[in-house]
Amino acid sequence: MKTEFYKYHSLLNDLVVLDRLSKPYQLGQEEIEASGWKQHAITLCDRHGGVGADGVIVLARCPHSELPEMFIFNADGSKAENCINGLRCVAAHLVSFHGVGTTFSVKIGLRIAECSVERQHTSIGAWLVTSRVGQIHYGGEVSVRSEGRMFSGHIVSIGNPHCIVFDRPLTNWQVHGKNLESDQQFPNRTNVEFVWQEDDSRASCARCYHAVVYERGSGPTLSCSSGAAAITGLLVHRGEVAPLQEITICMPGGSQRGWVDSGGEVVLQGLAHLVFMGGFYHSV
Repeated sequence: MKTEFYKYHSLLNDLVVLDRLSKPYQLGQEEIEASGWKQHAITLCDRHGGVGADGVIVLARCPHSELPEMFIFNADGSKAENCINGLRCVAAHLVSFHGVGTTFSVKIGLRIAECSVERQHTSIGAWLVTSRVGQIHYGGEVSVRSEGRMFSGHIVSIGNPHCIVFDRPLTNWQVHGKNLESDQQFPNRTNVEFVWQEDDSRASCARCYHAVVYERGSGPTLSCSSGAAAITGLLVHRGEVAPLQEITICMPGGSQRGWVDSGGEVVLQGLAHLVFMGGFYHSV
């Protein structure tokens, strides 16, 4: 059996997009609810036996609103509620292959995200995407022990869960990230961000924050923009950044701009790139 796919990345968080916009919604649902789907997603993400990616996105047409709708799966086949790097990739895909205008909305989990897209002529297949992704929900502070060390984290939801630790990461931060991700205080697991402030030549505005991320279901990734959104909203919630003040969030895969608008919604701006497209052959 052959699966047609599009490979994108946003800030080197790479994703396989399966376009089901032309199929009946029910057929798309049957595909991702089939017993073999989880293993299929795992195989697609495999960097040796598959396409290679941090996750898979199935793009469908929401039957109630006719909006494009994203279904997100991590590299371990588990379902995710939000993926803003994936949202950028979907936005670039809609403009490139479906002729939508440069401003539109996408259903992502329980949220509706507003996107505007600009072509970047300096790089083939690159788009600058600005996304309004909603408000954060702050769940308070939590203390988590890992490898004999106590970490103080902030629980934040931006449609998916995050534990944000304001601390420069140790050399073995991936071990701590994995331990925090699956700590008993997070029965459904959580994304984990280690955040610190430092100047960076990539910064597009004066206030620059660095972060590394251990993503729930995918492990360490080069960037996580739902994490960037959670960080941006948390900084405003804590009073460290003013509403409407732009910051730069730098991750290993690249940098993006973020701010909280006058309505309290987080807005992010970053690049998405089409890498290649093709067909993946697999057994049913």
